[in-house]
Amino acid sequence: MNIPKIEDILAQIKNNSNDVRFNDLCRVCDFYFGKARQSGSSHQVYKTP
Repeated sequence: MNIPKIEDILAQIKNNSNDVRFNDLCRVCDFYFGKARQSGSSHQVYKTP
């Protein structure tokens, strides 16, 4: 299984922001903001600076 790096996901988002997988977006947010305060559904809440 090939797991893309955060840099690869960010490059993909910059190239085509209309085609972003939810799981990839969650991985980027987890990397920058930490684990979501609320998760388990299609809504996730992150604490941002």
